[in-house]
Amino acid sequence: MPAKISRETQLCSLRTSEGVLMVPYTLRRSRRARYLRLNLTHEKQAILTLPIGTSEKQALNFLQEKADWVSDNFKKQGAKKSVGLMAHLQKKPRLSFFGFTADLKIGFTDSKSKISWNREEKTVSLCLNSKEPLEDLATGLLRSFAAKVIPPRVHEFADRQQQEVFRVSIRDQSTRWGSCSGKKTLSLNWRLILLPAELHDYVIYHELAHLTHFDHSEDFWNLLKQYDPKARANDRRLTKIGAEIINLGRRKRTSLEKA
Repeated sequence: MPAKISRETQLCSLRTSEGVLMVPYTLRRSRRARYLRLNLTHEKQAILTLPIGTSEKQALNFLQEKADWVSDNFKKQGAKKSVGLMAHLQKKPRLSFFGFTADLKIGFTDSKSKISWNREEKTVSLCLNSKEPLEDLATGLLRSFAAKVIPPRVHEFADRQQQEVFRVSIRDQSTRWGSCSGKKTLSLNWRLILLPAELHDYVIYHELAHLTHFDHSEDFWNLLKQYDPKARANDRRLTKIGAEIINLGRRKRTSLEKA
């Protein structure tokens, strides 16, 4: 029986052509993995996924073999100067749901990560395991939170406007805040919870209006303004601040595999 591999983040020294590079790494064993896989995260951490039968020594040797590749990609990440989800949350610790913007409290633990909220007190608590990749943890927990709070808001508005919605799905769209289909299904971006409450609600109203008018005609805008009198102003504001937010929590990892 293979030895259990720790998921805790550790440090190793990689010998690159430009000198020694200290790299945080995490080892994960997967029964589904066919090859040894190396992923690099935006936090400049290495994640090694090991197939059954691959030893820790083999994984670290592979990491050492790719030392220059790791160094080059870390440099490219630094040049992009991208803002991560955690950095955004620490700068703007707020989430929106049910029509208000709640204060977000971020804490750390050695046990299981979790998210909880109090609708009456308008607070959300995000507790993250400090030994795991924080960006991934925060993204996963916020997506699960969004899946619980956005659909009820959609159905509340649909009932109010006498619209019929059969299903609401919460997705990870890369360029859209939402979409709808002729089958009365709405797909909404989980990042609505990162928007101010009025813009969060505006996107929902926008998609509900599309159930009647599938274009952006004058009839569409007239209906949308009935739902949200500030629709035009909110649309301009969403365009202005939405570009940064819609890219948060997007896990674009660089990876290599070894047979």
